Amino acid sequence: MDDKRLAEILAERLGDVLAEMNISNKELCKLAKNRGYLLNESLISDILNPDRFKKPRLPKYDKIVAIADSLKISADFLMGLSKIKSLKLDYRVTGSLTGLSDNSIHILENWTETVQYIDKNGVIFDKVEITKAPEELNQIIESKCLHKLIHQIKALHYLTNDTHQIDYPRIKNPYIGPSKVKTLKQELPSDSVRNYLLFDVQKSFTELIDRENLFIEKDEIRYATQSDIDDF
Repeated sequence: MDDKRLAEILAERLGDVLAEMNISNKELCKLAKNRGYLLNESLISDILNPDRFKKPRLPKYDKIVAIADSLKISADFLMGLSKIKSLKLDYRVTGSLTGLSDNSIHILENWTETVQYIDKNGVIFDKVEITKAPEELNQIIESKCLHKLIHQIKALHYLTNDTHQIDYPRIKNPYIGPSKVKTLKQELPSDSVRNYLLFDVQKSFTELIDRENLFIEKDEIRYATQSDIDDF
């Protein structure tokens, strides 16, 4: 990863974290001071605005560590080396094994469903509880169609993203890659390309549902009786 790309990632991720935590540059410096670090607002501002400089200006690693520690997040996350910003060991292990982000792990860990109960008086009531992820999620993840669907969704990103900014090694899209999308954009209006890609996504999603028999009402099976056989 070159310095320009690293500066962009650092700016984006730090900006997102500060916005999420509702922390200003000044407040971040105060947090750092309370933890024994010396940060100034101009440094934070420079990090958040890398386009100010013709050449990328990256802070020293100890400053990135100071920022991460002050915010109680991972320095690797700020530098784009990990999707996990949490310092929780179980999150970091799960993230390194699966590539899932903090938010994805949190959603799965805290999956909620509305559960019905009957009290001692026979009254039915609902209660929202943290449960395990539903079996349908396993079926979707294990489906052979999911890989194809994900790559087709990625193709939609190529419509708006500058593919030259994608870091190498790049995962090759076996269905429709950046070059194919670029060719389509040259030959067709943008809306037509988007509709073409969306059609493929919808078709693959339908294929996934059909193949796994998800959410499809099945006809009730009634075995033949002797009466049916006699009538036949």
